[in-house]
Amino acid sequence: MTRISFGDYRSGVREPGFRITPGGGNRGWPTPTPTMWGTITRHHLEGPEVARDYMVNSFRNSNYWGANGTPQSRGWAQSTLRSYDAYALMTGDDTRAVVATGVRRELPIPPNTLNMRIDVILLDPRGYVPRVILWDRPELTEERALLYAAPILLVAEEELGQGRIAQVELVHTRSASRVIVGASDARAASQGMAGTVGRILSQA
Repeated sequence: MTRISFGDYRSGVREPGFRITPGGGNRGWPTPTPTMWGTITRHHLEGPEVARDYMVNSFRNSNYWGANGTPQSRGWAQSTLRSYDAYALMTGDDTRAVVATGVRRELPIPPNTLNMRIDVILLDPRGYVPRVILWDRPELTEERALLYAAPILLVAEEELGQGRIAQVELVHTRSASRVIVGASDARAASQGMAGTVGRILSQA
């Protein structure tokens, strides 16, 4: 069994030749992901001012991301802060109630699993809306969004029950764009999801 990250899954969606070694471990280089996650949780539970202060101070107090870091790591931190600012601006008028943040599950795709994290689940008049925030550079297209949304829907249904999800939201902070995928469209993409997982684990 191989545990596949959502990041590797997205790489497989974008790049037909992308492969990982079955059973392979984490590549292990530092990323600002924990700070991103902590910032988004604070954004939805305590507000954007608290969230931004958290991100600024986390980077400032870090030997890796702060003043003692390399120009590359400091640049990554600044880019991440700009991405958060874009997210806060994009979602500032969203008054929907927050149901949960940081929902993590392993989605079985036998014999493997896909490690998933939903950043926030919102309550919409039509049902629940799981949202995942993408901080990376690759463009978020409609076609990619369908395959990204499939495992998000399945994880949200494991958490909340089938038939209770209205849609899936994907927010791409680099381009300040948002793609909404209906639950039925996300479900229809689940076969493509399984095919993508099988392909990135193949050695052909």
